[in-house]
Amino acid sequence: LLDKPILFYMPDLNEYYESVGLIYSPSELKDVLPGHLVTTPGQFLDFIIKELDSDQYSGKRRKLRSIILYYKDDQSSRRVFELFKHLLE
Repeated sequence: LLDKPILFYMPDLNEYYESVGLIYSPSELKDVLPGHLVTTPGQFLDFIIKELDSDQYSGKRRKLRSIILYYKDDQSSRRVFELFKHLLE
C-alpha cells in the first residue's frame, strides 16, 4: 500500500519448498515477488547497504496492489467505525 521497497529474506526457502511446498518453485519466486529475494545473511546485508535505494520493483508492487486492494486510501479506520456503528444500530 505504501509502495516502499520490500525485502524477502528466506534463508530456508529450499528446505521449506521441499518439505511443505509452495505454489511457485524457488526459481519462479524471483519473477513473482514484488521485491528483492535473498537467502543468506550476506545477501541481506548487501541489499541493505548497496541496493536499498535502487528500487526496481515499484511496478510489480503497483500491479499487485491493484489486484489485491480494493481501497487505496487512508479511510480504513473510518470504514470500520461506520460498519460497527451500523451493526450496533
